[in-house]
Amino acid sequence: MSESIAVTSPASDPAAADRPDHPYAPSWLHMLVAFVVRLPGPSWVVYVVAWVVATLLWPAQVWSSGRVAIGTFDPVSAYWGFLAPALLWAAASRGLRRS
Repeated sequence: MSESIAVTSPASDPAAADRPDHPYAPSWLHMLVAFVVRLPGPSWVVYVVAWVVATLLWPAQVWSSGRVAIGTFDPVSAYWGFLAPALLWAAASRGLRRS
């Protein structure tokens, strides 16, 4: 009772080249990371610029709402301004580009 199993590879199966690697469409995060990787220059520059912009904009929205005085350093605002670009960088460096 022997069964034979047909093993196909992309080189031997021309239809395999037309199939996507994943059974689902890429998410917005996959597309964003792919966009950053395609930009000229090192990717880390994009993440540093995003970090600086977010770190400056987050306190600005807290200042404009009147919760703290303008120009006051708020560590919580700095943390939240840092978090989004840091998580994006972590997702990109942890293998999102490989999937």
